[in-house]
Amino acid sequence: MSVVSALAVIALVYGSITAVSPLLQLRRIRQVRSSRDVSMANLAIFWVSFAVWGSYGAALGNLPMTFVNGVALVSMSATLGVALHYRHQHQAKPPEPVTSES
Repeated sequence: MSVVSALAVIALVYGSITAVSPLLQLRRIRQVRSSRDVSMANLAIFWVSFAVWGSYGAALGNLPMTFVNGVALVSMSATLGVALHYRHQHQAKPPEPVTSES
């Protein structure tokens, strides 16, 4: 196996792991039932990045690049959806009543 072929395999494996890594954040959001500590801008920037790199891979006809970024786009979309759900759910809660001590 050539060095280029070995690097291609390593890149595909590592890229696939990276592609599903947003699901770790999704899992944590669901565990704590809040996305208050999650940067929505950061998630959105990564979403756009995956879309651009996936499109670039498709334009080049590079199937591994297209596949990995497509998987990443799907997992980031799910993470963004869950984060938005919990963000809106948190904002929809009525404020706690203020009690005055007399």
